[in-house]
Formats: sequence, C-alpha cells, structure tokens
Amino acid sequence: MKSMKRIVSVVLLVVMLFAFAACGGNEENPSGTSTGDYDFDGATITIYCDENTGSGDDNENFLSYASSSVEAETLQERIAQMEEDYNCTIEVTTVATDIEKQVSSLIASNSKGSVDIIFARSYYLRKWGNADYLVDVNEYSDIVDYTDSFRWGTKNTLELLTCNGKMIGVTPACFVDQLPPFYYVIVSNDKLVMDAGFLDPNVYLEEGTWNRDTFIQMIDECTDASRGIYGLDTGVETFLTLSMLSNGAKIYDETTGRTGFRGTAAVNGLSWGVDVLNNHSASIYLNDDFHEMLYAGNAALGTCDAVETSKTVAKNTSISDSTNNTGFSILNFPYGPDVSEEDEANVACGYISTTLNALCIPIIASDVEMSAVVMETLFRPLDIYPDFESLKAYYKNSIYWDDNDVELIYSLAEKAEYNYWVEGFSNVLDTIANNAMTNGANAALESVVNTIDNMLTQNGIIENKEGFATYWE
Repeated sequence: MKSMKRIVSVVLLVVMLFAFAACGGNEENPSGTSTGDYDFDGATITIYCDENTGSGDDNENFLSYASSSVEAETLQERIAQMEEDYNCTIEVTTVATDIEKQVSSLIASNSKGSVDIIFARSYYLRKWGNADYLVDVNEYSDIVDYTDSFRWGTKNTLELLTCNGKMIGVTPACFVDQLPPFYYVIVSNDKLVMDAGFLDPNVYLEEGTWNRDTFIQMIDECTDASRGIYGLDTGVETFLTLSMLSNGAKIYDETTGRTGFRGTAAVNGLSWGVDVLNNHSASIYLNDDFHEMLYAGNAALGTCDAVETSKTVAKNTSISDSTNNTGFSILNFPYGPDVSEEDEANVACGYISTTLNALCIPIIASDVEMSAVVMETLFRPLDIYPDFESLKAYYKNSIYWDDNDVELIYSLAEKAEYNYWVEGFSNVLDTIANNAMTNGANAALESVVNTIDNMLTQNGIIENKEGFATYWE
C-alpha cells in the first residue's frame, strides 16, 4: 500500500507542477507577488543568507531551494516583479563561511544599509538577538503578521526566535521543506520492523498500542546480531532526555517558577531510560546521533530530528526507496506512565531546537518598513501551496509514506518547549545523562537542578518566556 501511494504521489506532484507552469500561477499577477503600493525610490535592499539558505560556490541554491527548482524560479520572478513594482533593487548575498562574524562586524560598526534582511539559521539569529542587534517584530507586525502560523511559524516554534523578552524574527513556514525543528521523533525502517514479525508501525499508533512495552519489544526482536542489525540507533543524551520529557518532565515549570526536572516525572523517566540502556545494550547502537547504523540500513529504529526526516531520511535509499518497496514511519517517543491520556495533549515527548531557517531585520537596515514589505512579499506562499492543507499535502504526497507522519510531526512541535540550546542548556542535558549512567537518576538530577534554576534566571530564560507571552495576549 505504501509503495503504491508513493508512485501515485509522484504522478500527482508532476501533474500539479505542470498545471502550475501552464497556468503561470495567477492570471492577474503571474508571479503572485507585489501590488505596487510602495515606491522605494530606487533603493537597494540587501538580503544576507548563510550556508544553509543561500547559494554555494556553484550557485546551486537560491533562498534555500535548488536553483533549478520551480520554487527557486518563482522566487527569482518575484524579485524581478518586486523591483519593477517597488522601484528598487533586491540583492541576495550568500556569506558561505562565518556569517556570524561578518554580520556582527557590520552591525557593531553601524554600517547602515549594508544588510536589510537576514535569512539564516536561527542559532545565528539568537546570538545577534541576545546582543540587541535585531529589530523587534512588533515594530513591523502591521506588515508581517507573526500570528499567522501558516506563514511565519507556530507559537511554540517562535519562542526560539525570542531574545531578552523580544521576538526578533519569524520563519517562512509556508515554504516547503521548512518543517519545525522538533527533536526527536523515532524513525522506523519499516522493512526491518516487519521482517521481524511486527505490523506496519503506523498500525500501533492508530490502535493506541504504541507504548514503552511495544517499543522495547521492537528494539529487542528487530535485533539480528548475525546480520549486524540493531533494534535502535540513538545517543545516550538523546535517549535519556526523551525518557524524561515523554514522562511529563519540563525544562521550566510555570506553576512553580523553577525547573520541572525537580519532579518525580523527571526522576522516573530518567530511571527508566537508564535501565533500558543498561539492560538492552546488545540491541542499541549508541553513537551520539550520527545515525550511522540507521542510514546504512542496519537499524530498525532511530531517533532523528523532524527536519532531517524530510531530507536525509527521505533521500536515503537504504530506508526509503519505492522501487524496492521500502519505506519509513514516524513515531513519537512513547509516553511514560506518569502521563495520563488527558495529559498527552500537552506533552510533546521532545523539544524545539535551533536548526531553523529564519528571517530577521538587523538594526542597521536602511528602512525597517521597506525590509518588512520585501520580507512579506518575497516569502509569501507559492501559488501551488497557498494554504496549510496544500502544504501538508505536499509532504504527504512526495516525502512521507503515511499521511499520519506529517500530522504527528506538526502536532508534536505545536506543544514542544524550546530547549535554549544557545544559552547552554544542552550542556546541562549532557551532564544529566553522563551522571545518570554512572550514579543513577536521583543523584544526577539532584546535582543539577539548582544550576538549572540559576540558568533560568541568570540566562534570562524566565524573562524571555514572560516577554514572549505578551506577544500573544
């Protein structure tokens, strides 16, 4: 069934693209872009891209799309139309190495107008935002409506674009291949799973039988040492962090104003995770999330970030190849016993991290309104994906093997908490994991909870969460 769906989906996608090209998008405005309501008096608007969003030495990408793609061609047409309508020049510049140093230097020297928009990974934006180098989204929210989740990202995702209590950017969520950076989902190599006697993994989700017992059983029974097959490919910190979060633990507990890692949910979840890693070590390949065995087709399950599933996983023929009837499924890290069925609506089993392509306006932009208009117009939905349902249909028809896969990714991301990776929280998670494996869950958590509480205050995390909340009042 899955392989047939993939064959049909490719045909449908080709038909959609042919129809799009034949119709020219929009009869009144073929490029589907600007309206001519502004005159920028011949100004030049410069967009800076990093190595992830711009072109490389061979000019193979354009604004995160392959230069030869329909999407890139559409964006280039938009720019030409905007230059005519708005009486301006739009320059797209790629800083392929060390964009952080170059942009920081330009901002620090107050090089007005040298950069008007930045399209880069969010970990760069957070560093500039924490230095007050970026314009508050509120200053241009009359043009860029950040509350439009389809256009600019869900509320939970946008917390990672908030610094010092101010939202400093958005993400072009309406573009394809811009999934929210949820860490981590479980990816199953369906052939290995079903060869071991299990059903299609999605069946367990649909029937409500996907739980920790099924997870462990699958890890053990999919392992085949004679063929070098592991049940699970993961990392120690990843597995133990997910063990806590999937049991209801939170980095920050708004009801107490302290870290949620003080509670029994964290201790119980961490204890369970340590036991699994110790008692099923022959079935689990631990390699710091490089996914070596999963990508080689030698692991039945693996922990991957959501963005990676639409790219690396989907393109890996050892996991996803319709010609050989092999595919993958997306599963959540199973809920722990401290999470009731009612609680599942608010427990994400993971977190939001910083591998997000994001947009911002630096304080040295020549004109904030002009930058906002260009951002709003250039990064609007493509005609072929005008709304959230059509965007999800793209993922369902051309990337994933089951309709529920993309639905699960979005539902998990919409209730996940940003993990404040740039502010050093990843180091805390590493410390917890290493200590837990040596000294046990209780000792590991007791040794860091005061440190976490201090980080929440001293690193501005509580201030950030409180400030972020005001944008949604």
